[in-house]
Amino acid sequence: MSHATAELCLWLQDDQHIVAGWRRADGVCGLTTLATPAGDATPAAEADSDSTDAGERSATPRIDAALKALAALELGPHPRVCLALASQQCYCGSVQLDDTLKKAGRAAWDCQFEAKLPVPLEALATHYRESTSGRQLAVATPLEHLTPWVDQLEQAGYCVDHIAPAAPLALAWHFKHSDAPPADQCWLLQTAAGLDRFQFADGVLESWRFEPSGSLDAAALGEQDIALNAAFAREQLPFTDH
Repeated sequence: MSHATAELCLWLQDDQHIVAGWRRADGVCGLTTLATPAGDATPAAEADSDSTDAGERSATPRIDAALKALAALELGPHPRVCLALASQQCYCGSVQLDDTLKKAGRAAWDCQFEAKLPVPLEALATHYRESTSGRQLAVATPLEHLTPWVDQLEQAGYCVDHIAPAAPLALAWHFKHSDAPPADQCWLLQTAAGLDRFQFADGVLESWRFEPSGSLDAAALGEQDIALNAAFAREQLPFTDH
């Protein structure tokens, strides 16, 4: 199947690793690990008082290197881009909705979600999706991680039209291309950074929790848990299937 424009999914794993899943307009697909330099190691306390500018300066060498590597893929003009962020860069929580909150709308949901966050909601890009039992599952990503990438990608002619955490994105892609809906149990995704836990109920994502590698408790893994790994996440990046 041909496409009018190329599609690209960039998985920003950490400061040194970026995985690109891509599909050209002619239908040719591929999966590439981009070699990029580590981010600036300057401690936050010593950085410029404008944290956003400091974040942009830190990210620029990585983005420049990534753009150079992407140019070699010859994706053509204005590829559509999905930015997939590492779980440790994201926040997730639930918002319980009674009739009053349902009628109040997004502003009321934001207030309830912000009360659970360590940072102001205005510093995040937040998305809500309907869960079960009258709840909304909120997923938020810091703008300081997103803004430099979006700005420089679009300046280079790319069109960033989707931003999401990589782990649930990979799992959703898996279910989309499988014959069976997600089982009502806990799905696990193990990577070097830690463990993602996804709990489903009635075929709907009920909760998502990330546990850094240093906090993992092997005894807490139940027999019903379905274990996945980093190779799974790479294989399930969007735009890489034929």
